[in-house]
Amino acid sequence: MGSSGFYASRPDWQADLRRRWSQKPAYKMVNLEAWLSEPIVPETLRSQVDLDDPETRRVFSRGWRSRQRLRADGVEFLVLPAAVYERYLGHSETPSTPVARFRYLKNLSYFQSLLEDGQAECLVTFPLSGQQSRGNRIDIFKLH
Repeated sequence: MGSSGFYASRPDWQADLRRRWSQKPAYKMVNLEAWLSEPIVPETLRSQVDLDDPETRRVFSRGWRSRQRLRADGVEFLVLPAAVYERYLGHSETPSTPVARFRYLKNLSYFQSLLEDGQAECLVTFPLSGQQSRGNRIDIFKLH
């Protein structure tokens, strides 16, 4: 039964719902990534990185929203392509260069704390197929 059938006897409710839904989306998208105004380089890496290199500067200017921040922003669910986090949680080899190793370990730590420590529950998985997809599935997690 559609919403008009359910509320058929209450046209005032139908009008109210249409008005509310037209003014406010049913969901809000929040990016997991957070860009810092200035790069932050750990003390141990300062002599090994060149912040004049745009790619290196980008690596050290990129952060992640914590689970607490996501919850404070009203996030209840994460919609993630498995390819985004499996490259870190799949126990691949740690890169050898300092910048790549830093990024890899930072991302590994983030996804472990977000998804593996009982902080999120996978509710549903949507398999992907075809040449248009850049991965094998999309998972929807509920944050705890």
